[in-house]
Amino acid sequence: MQMSRKLVVVLLVIVTVATGGFYLYRASLRPNLELTQVQIGSTQTNPRIAVAENWTISSSSSFTYTATSDGTAILVLDNSFGNVYPKNGTISYSAPGISNTRGFGLPSYTADGSIQVALKHGQTISGNFSVTGGNEINFEIRFYTCTETISFSLVLVNSGGANGYGTLSLLAQNGTEVYSNRYYVLQGQQLPVSDIASVGNCKATTLHAVLNTP
Repeated sequence: MQMSRKLVVVLLVIVTVATGGFYLYRASLRPNLELTQVQIGSTQTNPRIAVAENWTISSSSSFTYTATSDGTAILVLDNSFGNVYPKNGTISYSAPGISNTRGFGLPSYTADGSIQVALKHGQTISGNFSVTGGNEINFEIRFYTCTETISFSLVLVNSGGANGYGTLSLLAQNGTEVYSNRYYVLQGQQLPVSDIASVGNCKATTLHAVLNTP
């Protein structure tokens, strides 16, 4: 009876060792991807102002504009195109979080673009204005945008026992993902990566790299 118990214990030990060895063996065949030599920098900005809408008005008009990206709407009252008479008037406008009415006076051959309203993609600015002083006045909505590109380089290292995939993400300081790509790295190999991340504004941005593996 005692011999049988010893035999059972020995068999259990053998099974445990074999099972543990099997899982260690399985684990040794998995990829093990890591990030090394991460370098982020070389910021370049791309500011741009485009005329989104424009009108020529002699007395009064209304306007509306919906932003197609994040940026700043600039309302421009323009009396500079050969209009010899000074202009006076009132402009009212509203956008998410803002509503305002102001008077304006434009000497001959001058323009005023001091009304600037930040808009997110899909937000609308609208309003109306009246003009006195004879002849016509030009009114434009210009839209200012600025994008930022940040170059980076790093090396993906696979020290595991099998080929594998990893998803590389670059995150801004507020957690927003600005870059994502999936890479395949061979067993025991290194994969240099060099690319550019795009940020939809020109605010100071700090990025950090994160690697996710299955």
